[in-house]
Amino acid sequence: MKWAKERANQPQPLPQLPQLIVKDSNGQILKTALTILEKAEVLSNKFFPKPRDTNLADTISYEYPDPATTPEEISAQEITDALR
Repeated sequence: MKWAKERANQPQPLPQLPQLIVKDSNGQILKTALTILEKAEVLSNKFFPKPRDTNLADTISYEYPDPATTPEEISAQEITDALR
């Protein structure tokens, strides 16, 4: 009841994202994000990391197979079969 008496007829406080602690792979704290921009950068790096470099060394000597050939014309029977 005490909560209802003290907070009655008052607007709800705005939700806030708590400070974010950035750690390295060993668990050492690197920095603490306090501002909205710092928090956005930390979350962006966490959920959308930069892609790794691709190793294309195995594609240099690759030989592509001959392309598959298909007939250029479609017969009336093939159209009828496809519609059934």
